Amino acid sequence: MYTKGKWKAEGLDEILIMGNDTTCVARIVKTYHPECQDANARLIAAAPLLYEALKLAKGMLEALHIQPDDPIYLQIKQAIAKVEG
Repeated sequence: MYTKGKWKAEGLDEILIMGNDTTCVARIVKTYHPECQDANARLIAAAPLLYEALKLAKGMLEALHIQPDDPIYLQIKQAIAKVEG
């Protein structure tokens, strides 16, 4: 289970990833590479949307009767399994 809804990144030196219900789901501290800090924050904030997209893609591939050993299908399944534990 994760914090549902759209997440957003807020802040400058320290970036907080906030859920819709104002829950802080992650904190990214200042680094020597601010471009990495911003990119990491955007990636984390996009996590719920990416997870839902992967679940949809998996369902579509299954509906198309994709081969169970297809590399893209396997990668999608691995990513979903990493989220779901």
